Amino acid sequence: MIRDVFASIGIGPGKTPSKAAATNSTLNAALQKGVTEGEKLINANIASFGVNLNGWTTNLGVGSYGTDYLLRAAVAKYGLGGNAAEEAFYLAAFTDATGKPLMGGTNYLLHFTPAQIPPINPGGFWSVTAYNSTQRLVPNPVNVYQVGKYTQGLKKNADGSLDIYVQPQSPGQAKQSNWLPSPTNSSTPFNLLMRLYWPDQPQALNGTWSPPPVQHVNATG
Repeated sequence: MIRDVFASIGIGPGKTPSKAAATNSTLNAALQKGVTEGEKLINANIASFGVNLNGWTTNLGVGSYGTDYLLRAAVAKYGLGGNAAEEAFYLAAFTDATGKPLMGGTNYLLHFTPAQIPPINPGGFWSVTAYNSTQRLVPNPVNVYQVGKYTQGLKKNADGSLDIYVQPQSPGQAKQSNWLPSPTNSSTPFNLLMRLYWPDQPQALNGTWSPPPVQHVNATG
């Protein structure tokens, strides 16, 4: 069993890898190399994570890993755990519609057609959150860290579509409720995470629904 292999190098209940490595230079070198190479494998897994939906990536295996330890590690690095897709559906965007990395100091737009508004069951909810390069929430003067179903004053357009303004500065009072603040520094990369809690399974999980792309737009307001 894999636990027996781990135990042989000091990994397990009551064991300390560093103690085993301290008396075995070969084991110490192997553990150090394992950290470096393991990080590369995790990052490569994230780069090819699941399927692409209009620039958003998702993996329906989150929360149900089985022996896919690499996927578990990748999710732990960027999400620290995750529910099964039937409970919560996650999508991440690191680039805009043209494939360019999302950067601070830039205005972006999420335009949901009526059919693209995240499908959830009654009692469920959805949200979009911005994270910086260390996966921390983006500090902002209005203390807004997500926009979604329960955002107070969220406004739809006359045709039932919905716009979310992802940008460093307010888009103006009339659009303030639909504003998701992003980093102000133009050299700061960030990413977006869309969450659907208790998603409508036929739509969200069978490929008939996809989110809108992240559009780079000119300044608003």
